[in-house]
Order: sequence, then C-alpha cells, then structure tokens
Amino acid sequence: MTTFHRLGMAGVIAAMAVPAAATIYTGVRTVGANTATMSITTDGTLGVLADTNITDFFVTLTSPARTTSVAYADQAPQLSGSGLVAAGRHLTFDFAADSIFLMLFSGRGAYCLDGALSAVTCLGVAPSETVLFFGPGGNVTEGRSGVAIIASANVPEPASWAMLVAGFGLVGSVMRRRVASA
Repeated sequence: MTTFHRLGMAGVIAAMAVPAAATIYTGVRTVGANTATMSITTDGTLGVLADTNITDFFVTLTSPARTTSVAYADQAPQLSGSGLVAAGRHLTFDFAADSIFLMLFSGRGAYCLDGALSAVTCLGVAPSETVLFFGPGGNVTEGRSGVAIIASANVPEPASWAMLVAGFGLVGSVMRRRVASA
C-alpha cells in the first residue's frame, strides 16, 4: 500500500470520528413594521431542541423608531417545550405546540415565539410572534399558526458541492500521474 493510500485511509477514519458540527441558522422575521434579523448557532442536534442545544445567537431588532442588538453573551435564550425543531436545513417553530422560545435582551427588548399550549407567553397572546422593545412604543405581536421556518442553515449549494468533488477528482488524477511517472 502506498503512502498516498495510507494517508487517504487515515483521513477517512478521522472524518468518521468527528462529532456533529455546530450549525449556524440565519433568518429575518417580519412582525408588523418590526423585524428580527438573527443568527442562531446550535450544537448540530437535529430534532426538538432544548435551550442547551443553542450555543450562540445574535439578533438585531428593528422598528420604525428604534434598533437594538443582543448576543448570547448578554443573556442566554429561554426555551421550553417541543416547538423549536432543527430539521435538515431549517430551524422551525410549531405554533400549535406547548412551547415558548424567547431571546431576551437585558432590559432592551425581546424576540419571542409563543406556542398555543404554552403556560407562559410574552405578551399574554398565544400563539404569536413578538418583537418587543422595553419602554414606550415599538412593540408588535401577531397571531401565528402552523409550522414556520424561523431561519435556514448556511450550507453550500449543490453546485458548490459539485465543484468541490470535481476539484478533488482533478487533484487525485494529477497526483496519480505524478506517482506513475516517478
């Protein structure tokens, strides 16, 4: 077996031993005249998420009169129930579930999703989605139903994967020719 083949096999074995990678989901949600622009990082878990599966987030809330931003370092998200689901390329929320998902901004504002069966809600209205600014004005909540895509994973498009595979094939063929001519 050549050194090239041994290195290739070692790479395959190492790749199989790597745990699930973190997944970054990004999205923009509109609630009335307000928006929540977000980046949510999970530990790579698929299925129903708990607050411990969210490892980082950054959200910017915008209303016609105000803008505020917050990061995970300011305050960890609050999540209960089974409504927040990582499914393939999307992060979804089931508004019919027994769930609440809240990203609270240390006295500045909040982005909140309330499931219909949740015992606790952001503004007392469920099921709903809320962009909330603490202080006067700017608060908007809208009723929601069904399952909504909150954010999408940042994954390469199929064309990018095809280019990557073609590049590896080209490099492999060049290396094979060098070994044969040596």
